[in-house]
Amino acid sequence: MTADWKEKAAAKRAEVHKGIPQEWILPSSVLDNYDENQSVSVLEIPRRFLSDSELAITENYSASELHNAIVSGKLTSLEVTTAFCHRAAIATQLTNCCTEIMFEYGIERAKMLDNYLETHGKPIGPLHGVPVSLKDSFNIPGYDSTIGYVSFIGNAPKTKSSFAEFLEDNGAVFYVKTNIPQTLMTADSENNIFGRTLNPSDLSRTAGGSSGGEGALIKLRGSILGIGTDIAGSIRIPALCNGVYGYKPSSKVFPFEGQTSPDVPAYIGVDPCAGPLATNLEDITMLTDILSDSDPTTYDPNSMKIDWKRPSTDKLQIGLYLGGQNDTPPADEISSPILKLGQKLAAMGHNVIDLSAVESNLPSLVDGWELAVKLYGINPDSETMQYIFKSGEPCIASLMASLPPKPESPHNDIPDEVPTVRDAIKVKKQQAETRQRWFDIFGAHKLDILLTAGAPYVAPAHDTYGPAPYTAMWNIVDFPALIIPLENPVGHLPAHVQVVAPWLKDAKLLASATVIQKSLSVK
Repeated sequence: MTADWKEKAAAKRAEVHKGIPQEWILPSSVLDNYDENQSVSVLEIPRRFLSDSELAITENYSASELHNAIVSGKLTSLEVTTAFCHRAAIATQLTNCCTEIMFEYGIERAKMLDNYLETHGKPIGPLHGVPVSLKDSFNIPGYDSTIGYVSFIGNAPKTKSSFAEFLEDNGAVFYVKTNIPQTLMTADSENNIFGRTLNPSDLSRTAGGSSGGEGALIKLRGSILGIGTDIAGSIRIPALCNGVYGYKPSSKVFPFEGQTSPDVPAYIGVDPCAGPLATNLEDITMLTDILSDSDPTTYDPNSMKIDWKRPSTDKLQIGLYLGGQNDTPPADEISSPILKLGQKLAAMGHNVIDLSAVESNLPSLVDGWELAVKLYGINPDSETMQYIFKSGEPCIASLMASLPPKPESPHNDIPDEVPTVRDAIKVKKQQAETRQRWFDIFGAHKLDILLTAGAPYVAPAHDTYGPAPYTAMWNIVDFPALIIPLENPVGHLPAHVQVVAPWLKDAKLLASATVIQKSLSVK
């Protein structure tokens, strides 16, 4: 059985690799110099192998600017898609960031869009011609959604995920799917099919997870707009590790239905959500503008339409929260830029409140993480592990480290205890109480947003990220949150700030983020 899973994984890798044109394969003189043990950056490598026009297309435009250039006739969708296919091919050879290579799919789509524009004199939608990358869990007919399981090889779906359908209806071009961890439930994007995704700023550091392939690809500008999912930080962790923007909306705001999942679709514990990662904030707000003009329930009946009208941000009430009692405080290279940002915003006339000075009993991130783990464990059937057992493949290291040890099981199975209905009700009650506590804090101080960390450190070494209390807290209370990259005052890896708003106040979150973005240009 061991040889069988290895053969299946090797055959799948070879099949995917064939999707990269031979002329785009990097020479061994380059590839042999880089591996996961080297503390080196590969951010400059793509520029050595791209034409001047490909460099201009992939580096000089936002997603909205690309759309405008295509519609005006300055560029064609085919030119744009080919450029991003080439850059994505380079990126995945350097960092293992892609799973499904969909270049033929994307190029055929681009040709159709160019023909449509020439024939009708108008675009299909506001994303007409814009290449968009997708996390591996999103379904595209004809392409596997293995989500890192050898037993899922060959599971190509017949229908699209609802969010993918929404994006294509608005003109997007899909050309790659991106790497994830086995089970989707660790912060290190590694699996036994495609290997480990590396951080392009430092190959010895994690690219995060579970949308780690998206984070690395976008950092290398093999994509400028990609879609991930988040149930404990899976959009925000890759964003902060790689130094890109990552937005976890309130659940059900974006269509989510029709994805390949390691678990049953009845989410009792924590609602997952889909959301964007991008090279800039403007493209994230552009996506929500498109959503505001649509009815997401036509794509996913479980989604909801909210008010995306931009509220006033003339004078924001901003809370600073760097953890509660017994929490691991952020390292100075994380906390210092956040505190400096708070000072800038205060100097601009906004009211910034240090919550530790006005609240004697702030919620604990550690307690929140313990609650999150209980919520994730409500399902007693553990489909996530059964899919691993089915092929005989081993667990990845970061997954093994997260599971309670059971010496009799080579895969470190989950505990034998099956939660009762009473157990589930108790945990759900704790979740409701935590959520209400945060509503009370926001209400008591009339807060618009919180500034906090997404992790207490920059991207750590592979397999050492561990728990995710700084991000999971906002999943269990279902508050929208956004990672904005910040300059690290002492190191080479990006710092960040996590901006949080109350449930369904996504428009306030993004409007406030625009204010924050402007403040960063103030010296």
